[in-house]
Amino acid sequence: MRPSGSTRAFTLLEMLIAIVIFTLISVYLYKSLATLNSTNRFYGEKLRSISHDHKILKTIYLDLSLAVIRSVFVVSQDEHFDVILMQTKNSVHRRTMPYVAYLVLENKFYRIESSQQLSYPFNEDQEMIVDELGEMEHFRLYSSKTHFLLDYEPKDEDPQLMKIRGLNY
Repeated sequence: MRPSGSTRAFTLLEMLIAIVIFTLISVYLYKSLATLNSTNRFYGEKLRSISHDHKILKTIYLDLSLAVIRSVFVVSQDEHFDVILMQTKNSVHRRTMPYVAYLVLENKFYRIESSQQLSYPFNEDQEMIVDELGEMEHFRLYSSKTHFLLDYEPKDEDPQLMKIRGLNY
């Protein structure tokens, strides 16, 4: 029988068991948090890549769909790459009716925007802004009277086809 007024405390064995259980739960939670951070980093990089690719495709789509009638010229560099020259209503650099060119040099994909008409090969005296859009394995443009067919293959990705209807046709 217990004397009145005495309190019951945890034994040393009970305290050790509680500490071991707490440690196991903490290790499990730490590993879960580390896995969650790693997964978030991976999917964040994938989302940035997809967002960048989407922005490039949106720019190309707007350039071609808003191109001035009969201003789109395609110059073949070789069997894998074309140079596209056009005047469009779409501007990335806040110009009115800019002249735009797309080309691939050493597998780097570029968009060139100028307020002056562009010709290929480019004149060094022309004022232009050059944006590097990434790496490209294949870039060809085929056109009909009302549509464009863009055949492209970014590096380390599957080949893509995009049909674009010119809005100014």
